[in-house]
Amino acid sequence: MSAIAQRDENNVPDHLLVLVHGIWASPSVWLYVEAEMKRRVGTRFLIYASSSNTSTKTFGGIDGAGKRLAEEVRQVVQKSKSLKKISFLAHSLGGLFARHAVAVLYSQANDDAVSKSGDSHILRGRIAGLEPINFITLATPHLGVRGRKQLPFLLGVPILEKLAAPIAPFFIGRTGTQLFLTDGKADKPPLLLRMASDCEDLKFLSSLGAFPCRIVYANVSYDYMVGWRTSSIRRETELFKGSVYCDTCRVQFMTRLSKVLEGAKVKLECKGRENQTVTLTKEAMTDKDGNYEMEVMGDHEEEVCEIILVQSPDAECGDVNNQEFLRNAARISLTANDGIVSNETRTINPLGFMRKTPLADCPQAFKELGIVPDVTF
Repeated sequence: MSAIAQRDENNVPDHLLVLVHGIWASPSVWLYVEAEMKRRVGTRFLIYASSSNTSTKTFGGIDGAGKRLAEEVRQVVQKSKSLKKISFLAHSLGGLFARHAVAVLYSQANDDAVSKSGDSHILRGRIAGLEPINFITLATPHLGVRGRKQLPFLLGVPILEKLAAPIAPFFIGRTGTQLFLTDGKADKPPLLLRMASDCEDLKFLSSLGAFPCRIVYANVSYDYMVGWRTSSIRRETELFKGSVYCDTCRVQFMTRLSKVLEGAKVKLECKGRENQTVTLTKEAMTDKDGNYEMEVMGDHEEEVCEIILVQSPDAECGDVNNQEFLRNAARISLTANDGIVSNETRTINPLGFMRKTPLADCPQAFKELGIVPDVTF
């Protein structure tokens, strides 16, 4: 193959990147992004800004917009025979349009290849006949806008948030009922709820699972249209759990001689990073298995939060080691802005009260582990 032919082949795009705008917008909102991306990624990408849902078409419903977007993508793929891969970058409401569209475009894989994302229950499929790569949303109301402070410009005022749901359809049509989850019927849940799972007609979850890279970006503050909880797919409260044990060998890690403590008291304490002012405290007690759970409301990005041992139920096992490295190990992130998946309970490192004197069997336990701890017996 000649150098010219090789160069021409390299200039043929094989990766379709679909840009999807949000409510009451047009492809022009992507002009700067499109130009920058073309400059950065080169000619192997076909960057396409969707135009099928401009202006008031965004008011006609998420499902209708998703179907139009899907048909638009099909046409682009048919015209560009060199395409092999596909990715989506969607802003605001466009993220919901894109999620619906990929479900329409999804086809189940014929082999048993498991998604590289680690979701072993989801088999890789195809989107519009292409290999799915990236699915990225920017400030998309994935959970709708119903709920406390999910439409930030209402300032969290209960009466305004209550009135917004019935009024929304007058301003943004059927899309408004879907965003406020008021479109459900006795035999049919709201659309956004259905989009959180696979349905008989559309595989919403499997189609997303076909993308090995799935990213949501959310604004923790200064976004007056979309709340951080809905755009980052988080609960309003964070649930975390931990355990407390008796460190019978005074080494601050669990051995076969450690025992769980029922009735141990722990405290969550959050302090401001700058002034060290205590902003939140909450206590919990361990169950018969030595475990505890706490539920915390709100975002605490600007605070340092840690779990502190308060009281042991065992008089012989009540010493606390306050070395800095152990306090760091008991710290917990309670913010939406940390990249941690929020639909799972967060687990804290086990914390141990130390026995006043180590057990006589501790040296043998350490020998079995092949370690020599800094403990005097």
